[in-house]
Parts: sequence; structure tokens; C-alpha cells
Amino acid sequence: LLNLGYLRTDRHTGKYELGTAVLALAYPLLANISLRQNVRFPMHRLAEKLGGSVSLGMRDRLSIVYVETSRSSSIQSYQLSDIGMSHPIIKTANGRAFLAGCTPEYRETLLNEIRVKTPEDWKIHGERALASIEAWKERGFCYSYREYRPDICTVGVPYRPDTRSEVYVFNCVLHSHLVKPGQLENEIGPQL
Repeated sequence: LLNLGYLRTDRHTGKYELGTAVLALAYPLLANISLRQNVRFPMHRLAEKLGGSVSLGMRDRLSIVYVETSRSSSIQSYQLSDIGMSHPIIKTANGRAFLAGCTPEYRETLLNEIRVKTPEDWKIHGERALASIEAWKERGFCYSYREYRPDICTVGVPYRPDTRSEVYVFNCVLHSHLVKPGQLENEIGPQL
């Protein structure tokens, strides 16, 4: 793996880290997701309007990984999301939106996998995740107010281009100190 460039050694710590050849593996996948190009401009407009970041994500095992992100130019101090970032399905609004957008059979299979492989996460977040999926049926989106991290609020919406295709998730991430009471439910969720 070192010789092929998939791994390299950190010269300070001597530990292994990913090498640049990994990019050659990921790029064809990203390039073949035409949805990324189609939503880039609307995502940017919404990120600017809301003052946060708007991302497109896909499932990777028990997480949602961002494949496209647009950040508002007003975001300061640190990045809320970026391409390649991954967040646990059970703990996040975008993960719960993914679950809501799945077929009931697929959702149950995935929930069982989460129960078995991450029982502590399930114990802490399982009931809220199930409630969020039920609430999605009325609202069309899932949201989290400072649940995953105390400094952020998120809204997630599932998207499936057709019945045979992959479920994608759009989400918006905002600094929690900028979110007014009721804003996630009444403004951000419907716009997303």
C-alpha cells in the first residue's frame, strides 16, 4: 500500500495515514454522481440565504458521508461540513432523514444493524431517531437542535431520484447560537 501510494508515513509520528492515490479511487465515484453538479448552485444560494452550510450526503456503512457541500461566506471560525466528512446515521438529522427515505424493509434491516453494531449509540439515540422518522411523515424533514453537537443545529431531507435509485440526503447545518426558536421547523426545514 505504501509503494502504491495508498498509504504514507507521517514523518513526525511515524504513523500511517492515507496517501494521495486514494483520491484516484474516490474521484470516479464523485464524478459519476451527476446530482452533485445539478444541485451545486441551488445549494450555494440556500447556504448564503440561511448563513450556514448545505450538503448532499450518501450512506457509507452506518454513516452519512458528504459528497457535495456549499458554505455561506458569512460562516466564521470553523467549517461545519465538508466533502468527505462522515456522521453517524443514528445520531444526526441527516442520518435520520436517510432512514425516513428508505423503504420500510431496508430501514428495519439498517436499524437492526445499528442496534447490533453500536448498542450504546442505539441506547442513547434510538428512541429519538424513531420519533424523528415518524415526525418526518408529517413535516417532510428531520431536525436536530444541539443534539449531535451542542454548537450546531441541523435539518435533513431525504431525496430519491426514482424508486430504484440510491437515497441521498440534503442537510443544512447552522451554528446553534444563530438559530431562533421555531426556525428549524418553520423556516429552514421547509426551504431545504
